[in-house]
Amino acid sequence: MSAAEETSRPPLRRERREDAVWLTLDRPERGNALDAELVGALTAALADCAEDGATRAVCLTGAGERAFCAGGDLSEIAAGGEALGAYAELLRAMARFPKPLVARLNGHAMGGGLGIALLCDQVIAAEGATLSTPELGVGLFPWMILPVLAAQLPPKVLGSLVLGREALDARRAADLGLVAKITPAAELDAACTDALARLAALPPTVRAEGIVHLRRTQFTGLDAHLAGAAERLAWNMDQEEFRAGVAAFLAKRPAPWARASPKD
Repeated sequence: MSAAEETSRPPLRRERREDAVWLTLDRPERGNALDAELVGALTAALADCAEDGATRAVCLTGAGERAFCAGGDLSEIAAGGEALGAYAELLRAMARFPKPLVARLNGHAMGGGLGIALLCDQVIAAEGATLSTPELGVGLFPWMILPVLAAQLPPKVLGSLVLGREALDARRAADLGLVAKITPAAELDAACTDALARLAALPPTVRAEGIVHLRRTQFTGLDAHLAGAAERLAWNMDQEEFRAGVAAFLAKRPAPWARASPKD
């Protein structure tokens, strides 16, 4: 695909399937990474779905087979893009979304993409999917998604995921309760359709009130944390380690501090 075609194609696809809307992050050539346009489009689509009486559940997924979402688009971040600030608003929108959210994990969920997946009420994963937070490899701490991760992971697993940058495969994620079901890729759509149908059959008024309260209970203090995360991110992005880490990533060379690591 040419650069012009990539630029002209909308970054988010929306499709109605019976009572549910499927929202597909559509930047497969970049691992469905989050830039400001995609984050804005997803936030706006959720607002539309919240108001649409015909929509009783929403499925979030990524285009292609490799990645659900590779996290923030480092090319845009390095150029001073606005995706990180908009991402906080997306997390808030998901937390207060009054309808069930299902994550169709077609591939790797990394960083900010993992945050999106784990804010969904159910995660259904293809057998080859993985969950990871590799941001520290480029000198960026996962400030915004930390409360989402901490609410669902044992402390030592959280440390291995964030500090050790150890990916969880779908089976391990299911054992930890992060993934509701694992299925072969060919059966992923059917599994998600079944889950969406079950969720769509819930009583809508009580479901809407209850589901927001459920997320508020699970992710206690998310709003307050996000308010402070912007300041922490600004500090982080002003560090030379972050600038050097992103430059190394884009140049496909090891970050300066990683050269002695046996893994890198």
